[in-house]
Amino acid sequence: MNRIFQLSLLLSLVVTFFVSGCSDKVGPPTGPGSTSVTVPKTGSVFIYKAWELDSNGVQVPGTVIFDTERVLATGLQYEGKSNVSEMISQGKPGYISYESNGDISIFYQGGSSAGSRSGWQTMPVASKSPTTMTEFDTTYPNGSIDRHDLTITYTGESNVNLAGQTFDALSFQIEDVFTPSSEYNSTETDWFAPGIGWDIKSHSDYQHHQNGEEVELQSYTLK
Repeated sequence: MNRIFQLSLLLSLVVTFFVSGCSDKVGPPTGPGSTSVTVPKTGSVFIYKAWELDSNGVQVPGTVIFDTERVLATGLQYEGKSNVSEMISQGKPGYISYESNGDISIFYQGGSSAGSRSGWQTMPVASKSPTTMTEFDTTYPNGSIDRHDLTITYTGESNVNLAGQTFDALSFQIEDVFTPSSEYNSTETDWFAPGIGWDIKSHSDYQHHQNGEEVELQSYTLK
């Protein structure tokens, strides 16, 4: 899946219009550095479609998959943050913190190997400033290093037409940087709709070490 979905192991998508009693909002609605973000409630169900792209940007036959995402709980305390939502994708839980200023933070669970790190990666929905998380960093006995950084950068606003609707979306560039093995570096674009609380689309081009990928919202049930 795309990089943000890998981080959270979920995709929480809700409709662009606000239905009274069906969602909560965090963050002041106006003012610089603040964005109102809708938080989907427990029981919301979202479905998205993903497929791989070849070096010409054409869909690779036989690669289409669908996944159902569910909101299991909201308003949790988790790993030092409050107002956290627990969601599930492909049988695995993921955690998102909806920050008071309108940013969201996604919990990354590191592995068991030396140098692996766990922590919160912030998507700067409101603050608009780039954020970087080091997911892996170690120095071996021979002096060689192995490091992996993930950076999320705000790139602009646009309207995105999906599932028969037009979403007001913010776009973000997500960069995976490996040191010193730069041949594994990758970049993708994600579109996030503050009015619905999460990504609605992502796109990554073909890299020499892997196919590209497209992910799009298909349908939803908002509680």
